[in-house]
Amino acid sequence: MKQQEVITTAIVAALGGMVAGAAIALLFAPKKGESLRSDIKQFLKKKGLVPKDRELDELVEEIAQQMR
Repeated sequence: MKQQEVITTAIVAALGGMVAGAAIALLFAPKKGESLRSDIKQFLKKKGLVPKDRELDELVEEIAQQMR
């Protein structure tokens, strides 16, 4: 791999780790489910990761189910 590809891969991996870490931190925060889901939706929208509400609801539900 070229050095530029390695750097790009490392940056993408680091950003992905940050987003995953933030989502996990939100899931373990002592909040009620509805409030927590709202926080996750706002966080993801702010980061521009999931533009459609339906997809966003599905992603939030999937994250919540995996953490149970």
